[in-house]
Amino acid sequence: MRYRAIDIPPDELGIFLEASPGYELPPNDFLKPDQFAFNFEFDRNSLIGPDGVTPEARSSVMNDWGDVFVDGENQSFPGQKMRGAGGLSGSPAWRIGAPGRPIQDWTPAACELVGIVTDWNRAHRVLIATSAAKLLDLAPEF
Repeated sequence: MRYRAIDIPPDELGIFLEASPGYELPPNDFLKPDQFAFNFEFDRNSLIGPDGVTPEARSSVMNDWGDVFVDGENQSFPGQKMRGAGGLSGSPAWRIGAPGRPIQDWTPAACELVGIVTDWNRAHRVLIATSAAKLLDLAPEF
């Protein structure tokens, strides 16, 4: 989740910013009601497989996939420019675990569809999604 200042209780904002050096708060008017933003960047080194092997030790597929979301020159395909995460509109946004629970307690039942991606904001490098609850409110009942 990409938080704005209005998303954080005023008495906790200082603690949040101190614990998150370099975090840039998007403008408070950045999102429409029923929208949320989430970061779509990852650290390849955090994707260590159960066998302890890092992505760099595997084929270049993981690096190729990751470069798709980096603007500018693509290291995996020299001479080609990447355009960020555009084209993901319509993709589901999933909550894949419950905060505060140990990973060992994870089950597929812990996953929840929370929204549908509607936009890529290049300036803040976030995906924007519309809340699934709002979409269900708009859907006709069957």
